[in-house]
Amino acid sequence: MHARSAFRIGVVGAAVAMALSAGLTPAYAADLGDQGTAELGSVNVQRGGTTSTSGPIIGCDMNGQTTGTTPGVTYPGVSFGAGATTCTKEPNNDANILVKGTKFELNLFNTTEYGRRLIRVKTFEATCKSTEGGTQAGFKLGGYSGFTLPNPVPSGHVVMVPGKNSTKPPVAKIIVNKSETDGQGAIALTAMRIVLDPQDGYGDIGGTINVGVTACKPTW
Repeated sequence: MHARSAFRIGVVGAAVAMALSAGLTPAYAADLGDQGTAELGSVNVQRGGTTSTSGPIIGCDMNGQTTGTTPGVTYPGVSFGAGATTCTKEPNNDANILVKGTKFELNLFNTTEYGRRLIRVKTFEATCKSTEGGTQAGFKLGGYSGFTLPNPVPSGHVVMVPGKNSTKPPVAKIIVNKSETDGQGAIALTAMRIVLDPQDGYGDIGGTINVGVTACKPTW
């Protein structure tokens, strides 16, 4: 599998029907219904009876901690390079939410047992913007390797990362441009979600990794 130097860009929108009432999570996780939140990502990996959980990485909230930065964070088999989140409340109360990250790597499967599957993304970005008329979210992935994507990338596009050979189950399922809407204008977007061992074929490994997450809802 070859690296891709071009960006893959996606945009999704949600039309407004009526006002939505929803609270913001104090941990600044970006969830559907939030007024304007973001996180660089999150890690929840189980391997050999040990669980590594990050919670939201440098989460921000337009009504709380509005920015976050990191020089990079590492967990067993997973790493994020430098990144930043910005949750801006515009003068008219519109949300302008941005996540920018670098050098994401999943090396958990980079061994002979799994066929040396190494997943990398040099740069990633996720956005969410709101107005009185609705919301719009988008993402970018740049310089990725270990998987391929079409252009454009449809919402909820799935890529299965194969095992060592055709007799082995996939080691991971990648969901790109994963969006959720509530029918009332709110939207949440995850640039990339990785489900480990999606068919439970390896027994001692599992979990989920999110990369570039935003959420916002219309301005009222």
